Order: sequence, then structure tokens, then C-alpha cells
Amino acid sequence: ARCVFTMELRFNVVYCSGEDLDYPATELEEHGGRGWQTPRYGKFPVELGIELRPSAHIAQLKLLSHKSKIASKIELFVGEGADYNRAHFKRLGHLSLDTNERSHFQARELKTVYLDLQTTYLKLLVHECHENKFNLFKQVGISAITLLGTPLQSQAQAQSQSQSYAQAQAPGEAEPPAEFPAEPKPPIGGSSAAAHARWMRERFMKAGLDEDLARRIDGVSLAKQRAVEVEDYDTAKRLK
Repeated sequence: ARCVFTMELRFNVVYCSGEDLDYPATELEEHGGRGWQTPRYGKFPVELGIELRPSAHIAQLKLLSHKSKIASKIELFVGEGADYNRAHFKRLGHLSLDTNERSHFQARELKTVYLDLQTTYLKLLVHECHENKFNLFKQVGISAITLLGTPLQSQAQAQSQSQSYAQAQAPGEAEPPAEFPAEPKPPIGGSSAAAHARWMRERFMKAGLDEDLARRIDGVSLAKQRAVEVEDYDTAKRLK
């Protein structure tokens, strides 16, 4: 099932195989934190473990890198289990980060991963850094991690309320009320541009537009539909 709505998800860092004492991984749990950095001259890859509280359906993961302490690659895994150490993980893929030389190390790269899955644990394997003159101690820094999605508890609640509402409807009430007439449906199949234009004109007339204005809109709609039929999408886009 897909997310009913999305929100920022709460998480805790439950495992980290290496951190700079001035930039611990728990800084990622807080908005406006200083971010996490690997130890000076540390060994790679470094593992970072995250637990979602509660478990959630994730739609997006956003990762903001440090300006100069940049990983060459970050692998992403999701897992389920009694706890992080006993969880079974599945690899989703990896992120490759830019060296940031083009911005002269002034900008921070934001990576967005679009997901559609339920999980309790995330694991990041952070690989060696891109070397540059500003990264004297060969570290990797992650300034922030943001997760967007739906807590499973909230999702189940919303689905339950939706089902209850549907069951409470009396027979026949699922249809639009009489004072909201159904819109005419567009022509389907091998309909011509002229047929589509007539349908559009009918909609505008029912909306109360005067006949002259409806006729002019009719002409624009006809030209736009003909452009689409010949796959002239640039022309169709201009005819708004």
C-alpha cells in the first residue's frame, strides 16, 4: 500500500562504527544539529544504523553532504528484525556523490532517493572520501538526513477511518449529489480534434460562459488538440 500522506519521520541512530567525538552520529537526530563526521584518518566503509520509531512507509530519503568531507559512495539497505543487530537487511543500491570541485567546495550536495517501501531499520555504508586540500584528515561528513513518509500506525488509522466512512454510506449515496451534475466525459477511442473541441465547448457553455467566449476557447482547444495529434508538443504547450 502507498502512503496515505507524507510527513517527516522520527528516527534514532542506533549504531555507528566510527565517529568524530566532536560530531557524533546522534547529531543527525536533531534539526539544526552539527551533523555527523567519521573519525580522523578512519577506516572505511563506516556503518551507520538508523531505527524508525515507529516503523514507517518511506517515500523519500534526503541526505545533505558536507561541503568538503564528501563520501565517494554511500550504500543503502533496509531491514526488519527484533533489533538492529539481528535484523535481516536488503541492499537497495548506492549513491555516488560529486567531488564538489566545481563549486570550489562552497555548496553542499543534496541527494534525494525516492522510495516506496515499509521498514524499521536503515543501514548506510559510507565509503572512502574524495580527497581535496580542505579535507586534511580524510573524513566524511553528513550534515543532515531527512526521511519522509507515513508512520505505519498513522497509515493504518487513516485506512480504517476511510473504510468506516465507506461502510457508513447508505446505498446510492456514493454517487455525486443531484445538485452537482456529472461532467461530460471527453471523447474516447479514435476521436478527432473537432470532436474533442466540441466536448470542451460544451463544458464551457455549461459553466456559464457567453457563446462568443466559448467559441474563441473552442478555437484554441481545437488547435491545441490537432497539435497533440501530430505530436507537435511545443505548439500544444504554447496554446494555453
